[in-house]
Amino acid sequence: MDSPLILSLDAHGVPHRWISWQQACFYYAKNLVAWTMGDETFTYYGGISRLTGERSSITAHSIIAIKGKALAAKGFHQVPPLNNRELFRRDRHMCAYCGGEFSYFRLTRDHITPLSRGGRDTWMNVVTACRHCNGSKRNRRNSGFYLLERDPAGRLRVTDDFLRAYYLRPEVHPVEESCDAERALHAALMENPRRTVSNEELTALKDKDAEDNYRTVLSFRDRLVREGTVEALYVNLFKGKVDIPPLFIEQLAHVILRNILDGCDDPLRLRAGELFFRDQKATLQEGHVLLADLETVEMHAAGNRYGSVGRLIVEAQGSLGSVDLDVLDRANAALYWERESRHDTVISLTYGRPALDAYCRVIEAWVSHFTKAEISVKPIRKIEEQRWAWHVGLDAESTSILNELWSGGEVDQGRMRRIIALFALQFEDPAVMRPDLSGRIVYLGLAATEEGLVRMKPQNLLLNLPLHGLSS
Repeated sequence: MDSPLILSLDAHGVPHRWISWQQACFYYAKNLVAWTMGDETFTYYGGISRLTGERSSITAHSIIAIKGKALAAKGFHQVPPLNNRELFRRDRHMCAYCGGEFSYFRLTRDHITPLSRGGRDTWMNVVTACRHCNGSKRNRRNSGFYLLERDPAGRLRVTDDFLRAYYLRPEVHPVEESCDAERALHAALMENPRRTVSNEELTALKDKDAEDNYRTVLSFRDRLVREGTVEALYVNLFKGKVDIPPLFIEQLAHVILRNILDGCDDPLRLRAGELFFRDQKATLQEGHVLLADLETVEMHAAGNRYGSVGRLIVEAQGSLGSVDLDVLDRANAALYWERESRHDTVISLTYGRPALDAYCRVIEAWVSHFTKAEISVKPIRKIEEQRWAWHVGLDAESTSILNELWSGGEVDQGRMRRIIALFALQFEDPAVMRPDLSGRIVYLGLAATEEGLVRMKPQNLLLNLPLHGLSS
């Protein structure tokens, strides 16, 4: 039989390898066993001696140390190649910062000492980190803004370095197991980020997941290059079938907003601007509307880190006055600068609170950047017009509710309570509006889903406003 396996050590007690019982018997027979360990023993029988009539046997322990030079000394100088798959296995797919367990595509390699500060890409300088925690260590540069260039109109021109950033994503970056064709393709794209990739080059990749990932990234790259600017791609994305991963769309909104708010020193505007590219979790309680970053809430829902935020937002239990929350307001807005990329601050969109006004200013800047039209946006408690002329929902839920109300339908109170905020938008120059709507107020709505999720669609402000004679 081939089992059980026996653990062999060197003379210093350092584990060497698992060996079969036949190999163990060889060491015993040659008197090469220095010492033994383990309560388990295994007795193996040989033949019967013709002289004594006794049957030979060897009793082996489950752990044996082999005489001679330390067998494992060589192993201490052998370093396995570093790649993400083996790193994640080493760390058992556990984030070093939050302790959560994640799938491969939600994990990243994080350098303890950053490469930009002289750190090395070695086993002792890397840990596994989830995307959220790794991103929280960075500042606003992680949007890719500094890899782009502004054109004379203030739009973001696509650069080679911006394209290269997509080839460094873990979904397409080569790993130890990557085939020669995959490595060659990646090197060629890093050298010339705009090069045409043939179908033959893609089908030559042995890893079909890698092939699919490359097709997705290259399709997105081709559209970026064809449109020329990030803003042009963003607007035109929604004029047909949207076949780009949501992650890429969110990043486009992020980098565009980073451009729009470049130089902004108001923390409340910057935090409110996160609604444009990060999902939020809302709690509507006792007239208060609080929004927290959804990914952060999910990560800390157990309440062991910033737990009061997680518990209140997830469970919506307890009064606001009895729970210690980092809700940004004018008095403590400076907190944002210390934690801007941790996404762990809460804002109140309650009517009359500063964050709601800050959100209005971001909407104004967003629309002006794309359309060059000057607008004013202010919060309102309710729509006073019985038959208003135009509305734009800032998310799918508010769009549905406002459509039903405008058409004369009945909306039950449960759904009405999902409306987080209402706004009145007016154009400074009515001539930019459609002639039949010139001078009329455009009402905006923001709502949460039944589960309390707020997923803003910034593109609605570009596609659904009643503009006349302007192209985005």
